[in-house]
Amino acid sequence: MEFLYMTRILLVDDAALFLELERTFLKRFGCEIVTARTGEDALAKARIRRPDAILLDVVMPGMNGYDVCRALRADEALKTVPVIFVASDPDPDEVSRCGGDGYLRKPVTREALLEALRPHVNLAERAAPRAPAVLRVRLMDAKQRMRKVTSKDLSRDGIFLKTEQPLPVGSVVDLRFRLPLAEGVEDVHLQGEVVRQVEEERGSYLIPGMGIRFVGSEVSMRHKVGQFIRSRLAAAV
Repeated sequence: MEFLYMTRILLVDDAALFLELERTFLKRFGCEIVTARTGEDALAKARIRRPDAILLDVVMPGMNGYDVCRALRADEALKTVPVIFVASDPDPDEVSRCGGDGYLRKPVTREALLEALRPHVNLAERAAPRAPAVLRVRLMDAKQRMRKVTSKDLSRDGIFLKTEQPLPVGSVVDLRFRLPLAEGVEDVHLQGEVVRQVEEERGSYLIPGMGIRFVGSEVSMRHKVGQFIRSRLAAAV
């Protein structure tokens, strides 16, 4: 089975609250998050985990962020990893001298954070309209194991299923559920691939489960889903 690659981001900050808030937020976009609270720990984890991008504070115990960035640029395996400083008072000249790719000034908005990351990494951002949908879904995995789960929302391109035991990203699944449409209740049969995991975490506002993208599905089935989405969105206006 071929697994999709998850963008890996290293968050480096000595403030635990900042790490938790940004980690929870970025996981919504299909990112794998690695955290570090000191410069030395950041370098060690970067060498082991090889992140796709690094969000880096400046003032931390031990090495400061500028020195961390210089060490990254001196490392043959890590010298091209994008480094974006996220700090209360970043020095633009020092950011440039140490090899940083940009900076954000705290407090930083989430949209600004996404804008800074988009040129460097792939974020799993939704494009299709999505509507709330509490549906009973029968899911079959590649090993023919069946489970019944409940959906949270639905789009023409995919569905989010609530479960405390999400399947690994890249898992191929068979989905069956029923949709209430104007002409009656319709049976829907779709194939999908898990593209996002949300695990249960203390203090997190995210619902545990998995995001599934529909793949190789019949046009008629997608049409039924589209009808349902349009009716739900129209009713919400």
